[in-house]
Amino acid sequence: METRRRVFGAEDRDTLGSMGNLANVFFRQNRYDEAAKLYMESLEIARRVLGQEDTVTLTFMHGLANAYLAQGHPEKTEQLATELLGIHRRTLGDKHPRTLRSMHQFAVSLYLQKKYTEAEEVLREVIARSRLALGPEHRDTLLSMFTLADMYKLQARLDAAEKLWSEVLTVRQRTLGDEHPQTISVLRNLAVTYKLLRRYDDAARLYGHLLEIRRRLLGPENPETLTTMQSLATVYLRLRRFEDCAKLYSELLAARRRTLGREHPDTLKVALLLAIACERHGDFDQAEELLDEIVAIRQRLLGSTHLETLVSRSLLAVIYSGQARYEQAETTYREVVQATEDEQLVGAYPTAFRNALALLLASCPDARVRNPAEAATLATQVVKSMPDKGSYWKTLGVARYYNGQWETAIEALDKSIELDAAGNATSGFILAMVHWQLKHQDVARDWYDKAVVRMDENDPDDADLQRFRAEATELLEIEAALPDENDPRSAKSKAKSKAETSTDTDDSSPEPAPTTSQTDTEAIGDRATGFRFVTPTAFHPTAQGQRSRAAAERHPGLPTTQHANTPKGFYI
Repeated sequence: METRRRVFGAEDRDTLGSMGNLANVFFRQNRYDEAAKLYMESLEIARRVLGQEDTVTLTFMHGLANAYLAQGHPEKTEQLATELLGIHRRTLGDKHPRTLRSMHQFAVSLYLQKKYTEAEEVLREVIARSRLALGPEHRDTLLSMFTLADMYKLQARLDAAEKLWSEVLTVRQRTLGDEHPQTISVLRNLAVTYKLLRRYDDAARLYGHLLEIRRRLLGPENPETLTTMQSLATVYLRLRRFEDCAKLYSELLAARRRTLGREHPDTLKVALLLAIACERHGDFDQAEELLDEIVAIRQRLLGSTHLETLVSRSLLAVIYSGQARYEQAETTYREVVQATEDEQLVGAYPTAFRNALALLLASCPDARVRNPAEAATLATQVVKSMPDKGSYWKTLGVARYYNGQWETAIEALDKSIELDAAGNATSGFILAMVHWQLKHQDVARDWYDKAVVRMDENDPDDADLQRFRAEATELLEIEAALPDENDPRSAKSKAKSKAETSTDTDDSSPEPAPTTSQTDTEAIGDRATGFRFVTPTAFHPTAQGQRSRAAAERHPGLPTTQHANTPKGFYI
């Protein structure tokens, strides 16, 4: 470029071509500031020498608009794209590929400014015209579909996003193959969408397939491979495939320890998730061993009253309860709660620690620990602090029932159901017992039947629910029927069916790669703060975990897309 500039001058067409090529190289190397500067310089010369509507001038405009997107300036892109689109429409017509690319670029600039209605209208027009002019399998058509799907996902319009991702994936797998970067990108986005839709079997299938691809192409310890492994593990956690989940987290933990060391925050996070998977799998000893090490490291590095240390200790209390070490669980919870009070910590976790202690005191199987009067007082404080959380009202209802406050227990449990209609069957069984105590036999039986149906459909093996169900069955003088193995709702039948039909296929791909997924955070929060009671031989989702999943089902979480550096998938 410098030679041509020196020999032929800066305004020579070949010199401009070299400048444009170098700007393209800078862009592909993510050197967006240098690319933008060179595109701007070239554009100024081209406008002056070649004119506004020359092909070279328009090419520089398009490149500069993309550079602005990458720099996080979509408003500048909108200005250039509007001008470019007007010229292309006037000189080439609405169906020309360059016109359609300008429309796509204009739509992306609107999307990144959160002008979603306008962006959707333009993208739909681009897709319709591209299908007619270029064909349904043309890369530009698919790219506009990809962009629209991404926008739908950001808006939590997940069904619409899933439909588009699936259509694009089918074409890219057929035309480019499974291992092409563009195919992988759609795989991962579709897997994320399935996870947000709570279609965990489909998410596991895609993430597993993607993990196979990344292990083969990138190696077992590549960061993208490990990220995919972590995503698949969290899906297994939601599917209650705890053994598969623990296996993946064990492999991931070994890799983190080798590459980052035992004390790195990411290593400790994975160790914590492995401890949760082990607890749910019933391997309390390994879970306790992991948590003992995590607590020791965090106490040494962060201090005994740091929130992350306290979260780890609260998880230890869950393990103690799983081992029927209820007095030790109570002591640990009280120490954690006291630490939050001493440090004047506020927020979701400190409140949840108090809720966990209240739930333990309300209905602990060990009479030496059970203290429903104190539990009711503590749970009252909790709901005053966070009155819009259904699981906390449920704790208050449980505490009031066991404290003999039946009328006010109904008020609390009704409130919990109002806030958390998709919650588990605990409230139903407690309401059945409350109404029975109040001589409302018909109402009691109605709540009991509803709770049984919900439990059999969702949580047949939940030890806490089994205990509440047994207590309600005895109180209501209901003859307990043995589960029928051939009944499709029974736990044995479900386990038998799962064993006969289980498969291990999967898939996924790149988009901003998360260091910690939303599901990881939910899992830690569930186990740390949503204690429920288990026998030494059983494990279960927590009450807080049920609330987290139920809330997510009603309001699927939005992905946190960072557009300061726009994903290259948006560029034409």
